[in-house]
Amino acid sequence: MIKNSLGFFKAHVIKTIEKNRENDYNDGKGNVVSCEVEDIYITDNNEIVPINRAMNAVIESLVYYCRFDHKYKEKQDMIWTHMKELNRVCQKVGNESEKESMKLILDKLKENHDYLE
Repeated sequence: MIKNSLGFFKAHVIKTIEKNRENDYNDGKGNVVSCEVEDIYITDNNEIVPINRAMNAVIESLVYYCRFDHKYKEKQDMIWTHMKELNRVCQKVGNESEKESMKLILDKLKENHDYLE
């Protein structure tokens, strides 16, 4: 059991297939894993709050932040445009904590790249 989790499942791996990944950010090898679910655990906690669009925007922005200066330098304009859209969503539907998190991410990126608007 995963301590303090809201839920989890136990699965048995049936097979794995190695695949070549080709997309805007990655053209490496990955794996497709087929599993059979053996058991599902869901907490009795009635106060489960699902992840919302704003939290997803913060998480996705952190991923883009990590990509910005490394392998994907030629895609910085596209990444920055997408991060601004994620910020718009966060500002519209996020709580104060999510909005502050997004602000910190964007401010840090702008601090390191003074050409960003």
